[in-house]
This record gives sequence, C-alpha cells and structure tokens, in this order.
Amino acid sequence: MTRDRPRRGRRARSAFKYAFEPKAFYTPSEVATILQVSSQTVLDWIHKDLLDAIQLSERVYRVPLGALMIRLGEPPRVRREVRDHLSGDAAADERALVREHKTSQGPR
Repeated sequence: MTRDRPRRGRRARSAFKYAFEPKAFYTPSEVATILQVSSQTVLDWIHKDLLDAIQLSERVYRVPLGALMIRLGEPPRVRREVRDHLSGDAAADERALVREHKTSQGPR
C-alpha cells in the first residue's frame, strides 16, 4: 500500500506563489505592476518611508526584494540565486548597484 504523503525527514518545498521573477532589485514601475498600483503610488510610499528603496540618482530608485516581500505581507526570504548575487555587505551591494546604473546610462 502506498501513501500519498511526503516522506519523513524531507521538508516540502513551498512553491513561490507570486507571478513575478524573484531578483535582487526592482524598479518602481515593476513594483507597481506587481502590486497593481500606479508608479506614482510606489514613489509616494518610498518618499513617505512606507517602502524601503535605494536612491541611485536624483530621480532613480530600486526596491530590494525583501522590501517588496514585506509589502506583500511575506517575511523577507531571499532565494539562493538572489543571495548568491549579493556579497553580504549592504554598502558594497549598494555601490555596485549605483555603478551598474551609471554604466547602463552611458555618457550624457
């Protein structure tokens, strides 16, 4: 007789239940799409400190995955591929993100 339950000693992996790609940082526009609100609402939350974000330049922000998950009501768990992308040093990660943003903008 076979049983339809998980084996003992193995933890069942919970499926990522949201329909967006988990990555380290999101634009306010991506966050707005995920949360089904306007981009201006996301920017208002950032300015009112209701949503954590990193300011890359005068008008450019990035929202970390953890901040998005908290806004969705989930504890901030970072998946392995995202965690591997980060160095563990928040200041270094922020500098790398700013550097990446500046190089993607090209010369002005």
